[in-house]
Amino acid sequence: LACTVQHVIRISDLAQLDVLRPAALLEGVYQVRISIVDNGGRKTVTIKAFVVYDGFAPKVVSYGPEMVPTVTFAGGRVLEVRSKVSAILANFPQGLSPMDVVATLAVEDVAVLQVRDLVTCSAAAIDCNRTLVTLLAPALASPG
Repeated sequence: LACTVQHVIRISDLAQLDVLRPAALLEGVYQVRISIVDNGGRKTVTIKAFVVYDGFAPKVVSYGPEMVPTVTFAGGRVLEVRSKVSAILANFPQGLSPMDVVATLAVEDVAVLQVRDLVTCSAAAIDCNRTLVTLLAPALASPG
């Protein structure tokens, strides 16, 4: 897709380009190539993975821990571990209780321990609302 440059602002050796977003641009990862003819020569730079996304769609901002054990051994016995996992979500509905949220891991239900609004913004704000959701993962059989 070709873009139209609206403004070019030069600051010393730098140039800032303001570009109109193409109408056909959809969510995804794009390669952006900028070519400029300057002093008779063509110069090209590339942004390899420019991400375009829906700023109002719910998404995971962070979570942890990233890995949890399924089973452990203590005193010669196998203990199935239930781990707490927390996630910070953007654009998640605000004002929910743990009973309002359903979580699953594969086909197993996951207990929702906490839902807490961390940041609440106006409906027009992009990627602003933040919600902390804490889950208690079910005990899972070891795959090995």
